[in-house]
Amino acid sequence: MADPKARPLAPHVQAAIAAGRGAARGESVRGVTQRKEAPHVRDMSKQALEPGRVAQPKVARHEAVQQRQPAPHVQKMLGSVPAAGQIGQAKAAPAGQPWKREKAAHVREVPSRVPSPAAVQRKVREAKVVWQVTHLVEAQNESLFGKRWDANELPADIGQVTHGQTIHVDDEDVFMSRRGANQEISGRREADAAQELKNKWLGVRQVGLREFKSSDNVYIRQETIRYTTEEHREVKPVDVHVTEEPTEELFQNLQGIKKAWIDAGRKRRRSVTEVRTKEDIAENEGLTSGWNWDQYDEGVYVAGEMINPTYRGKSKGRRQWTLTASYRGEKDGPIAYLIMEERGPEDGEDEGTMYLRWLVGHPEKGGGGQAVMTQAINIFRGSTCTKLKVESAYSAVGWYKKQGFQVEEEGAYEPKLGYGDTVLSMSK
Repeated sequence: MADPKARPLAPHVQAAIAAGRGAARGESVRGVTQRKEAPHVRDMSKQALEPGRVAQPKVARHEAVQQRQPAPHVQKMLGSVPAAGQIGQAKAAPAGQPWKREKAAHVREVPSRVPSPAAVQRKVREAKVVWQVTHLVEAQNESLFGKRWDANELPADIGQVTHGQTIHVDDEDVFMSRRGANQEISGRREADAAQELKNKWLGVRQVGLREFKSSDNVYIRQETIRYTTEEHREVKPVDVHVTEEPTEELFQNLQGIKKAWIDAGRKRRRSVTEVRTKEDIAENEGLTSGWNWDQYDEGVYVAGEMINPTYRGKSKGRRQWTLTASYRGEKDGPIAYLIMEERGPEDGEDEGTMYLRWLVGHPEKGGGGQAVMTQAINIFRGSTCTKLKVESAYSAVGWYKKQGFQVEEEGAYEPKLGYGDTVLSMSK
């Protein structure tokens, strides 16, 4: 039997020893599926990894080490393709030269985002690309838009995906951005730069055999893909309770709903510099929502206001209804609240007006908002009132239109600053 000590060392190990540095400690060769260091690398490093820890490659300090060729069995596994999970520049090596991978400069310079605890147990969904060609984009400095149209795009050999290609995304890793389609067209990009964060991008987790981590910050625009399967969510029966004499105890769940909106809002990302706060719009009386506020911002605001009993007070001598929705058979309390009341000339309204004063639902427990809205419309239709009116936040106008409301008066609008409430109504 041949003496194993007589076997020649791998070329890159010989080069490292010749440079006086010994085995390349800290360097790891990774398999495509297991992502573990090959046994011979673990033996040479003489540095046992802590359980659950993945070795981080260090920058090579010698040309012979930096350009080392992977061991033959690793080349066979990779097939000259970068290991899954890497988003760096991957160019095919000229014939006769060793394969190597080097991260693009813009990737090296941007620190990875540490995922929040809420993002750890997310569900990855399979989808197909429905556009002829689209590109994966990397978030840099909390922005997808970038200073140049191509600055955030991954290299074509990694980031270009085409019609029919399979892709896996995390539909809870959401990034709202100004960046839309065809950024190479100057007119389109200039228009996007002035718009709200209206384009929804989803975190990419896999394209073909290549995998991505949340810390890679790679996204694809939602409109360019379609899920291959529908997500079946349990539909729970909802009961609506109506009262004209609510107790303070009835509103205790508002604190939990407010917190749920705060937590839900933390799951989505957006360019912070493009979002205005309540303080930013305080001096403009016509504005009630900051620039780029969405349902998450409004949910926190409305729930917070409803917690205060003063803001729930009713008009003098008029009727007021409080509607709450709860899952049937569950004792967790209401998942949605709606307050509506009769108003008249003393309130600055026409006689016969029913006013929808407050509406808020739980962001994760669906069905409540629609249930109380349906019941509110039924109450209106059975009353002597002739008009049901609501002053809606900008982000909710579309939802009210779907319920049958029509716009009476558009809200104020100040580009890059904020929006005023839109007045909508429904008649019998």
